[in-house]
Amino acid sequence: MSQSDQSSPALENGVGDLSLPRLRHVDRAQMCWHVVDVERLVEDDHSARAIWELTGRLNLASFLAPIGSVQGQAGRPAFDPRLLISLWLYSYSRGISSAREISRRCEYEPAFQWLTGLNVINHHTLSDFRIEHRKALDTVTHSSLDVEGHRSVPGGSVSKG
Repeated sequence: MSQSDQSSPALENGVGDLSLPRLRHVDRAQMCWHVVDVERLVEDDHSARAIWELTGRLNLASFLAPIGSVQGQAGRPAFDPRLLISLWLYSYSRGISSAREISRRCEYEPAFQWLTGLNVINHHTLSDFRIEHRKALDTVTHSSLDVEGHRSVPGGSVSKG
């Protein structure tokens, strides 16, 4: 019998009333591992998948050109521009335009977790990407999108159409 099965306010106060119910208490300090199948986080017809497919068909040369990290040399690898574009497009489609909020949602929201492969992307990375590639990102966002009922609208956001 575990400690959490035995504990109760009466036992903690030294009172040994045998008629008290034995309860299993929640231990929120407990650490545990979870197995996650990333592909099953979102349904096959989820809009995050549609946006990922859309960004896979884009010419990302203008997003790739400024990346200084290259194969075979020292340096941290850059995030794939396709991922960052997908995160921004998906976020805009949900009415989210804050890099901090996107970063937070990468921690717990299944669609964001699916897009990132369970990685959390720092809000500075998201914000810097949006600032550095504003013109190209606006072009992508303003282009004629029709992803599962989502269409681009003026102002750079994607809304339900």
